[in-house]
Amino acid sequence: RATGSQKRAAPIVGLHLLRRFEEGPLIGAHIAGLWVAEHRRRQGVARHLKAMGERWARGIGAAFLNSNVLVN
Repeated sequence: RATGSQKRAAPIVGLHLLRRFEEGPLIGAHIAGLWVAEHRRRQGVARHLKAMGERWARGIGAAFLNSNVLVN
């Protein structure tokens, strides 16, 4: 319970990691990870995080996005 000036941090429900890189003359963005807490899946969290990542990539002038997929 927060009291006075203390604030309680909201729990992390999702994480989307991207990094900028250059390939020749092009700027790209690499999707390094996308994770959503199990109790928040199928609620549009990943869709929202991906849209934010795409906006960021456009904002840095990225011509493309890439990623790797681990298949078990």
